[in-house]
Amino acid sequence: MGIPASDIVIIVAARLSQEKRIDRAIDAFDELCLKHPHTHLVIAGTGPYEERLKTLAAGKSFKDKIKFLGQASNVDELYQMSDVYVLSSDNEGLSLAFLEALASGLVCVVTRCTGTAEVIQNATNGFLVEKSMEGVLNGLQNVLGLSEWEREIISRNAVDCIADRFEIRRNVGQALAILGMPAR
Repeated sequence: MGIPASDIVIIVAARLSQEKRIDRAIDAFDELCLKHPHTHLVIAGTGPYEERLKTLAAGKSFKDKIKFLGQASNVDELYQMSDVYVLSSDNEGLSLAFLEALASGLVCVVTRCTGTAEVIQNATNGFLVEKSMEGVLNGLQNVLGLSEWEREIISRNAVDCIADRFEIRRNVGQALAILGMPAR
């Protein structure tokens, strides 16, 4: 994508719909670039708000640092090239893209919604922020203010969280035990 390896890549992977509030991520990113010019925003996904979001991005000062990728079949590769994941939704269940980002070791900045609030321990395995542009911006600033070592700890905690809470065999075994059925 022509992004230097030393630059910070922020990724949004989501359906481009109203409730996802990706406009918050775009607005926060444009503000963030004032102090952190070596950052890039990558948006993977399609949806009914795609043209609105592209128009919004085209009007930003740092529009050349925002890339829309459309529907991506290689999201895991995109996560590997990224440093930060943003989920700026108004309402969210337990987003698969969010869980995949955590499992990939990305530092996540997510708005305080039912699903995300059940998983993120603020500043331990990600950043839980208010549902506003300012909240998303503050979360991104917190991430970029961390040392490399601090980001690595949060990344490891994110991966451990997924392994501990979402490992399928263990969870099925626990469910079977609750039902009084033997595990196979």
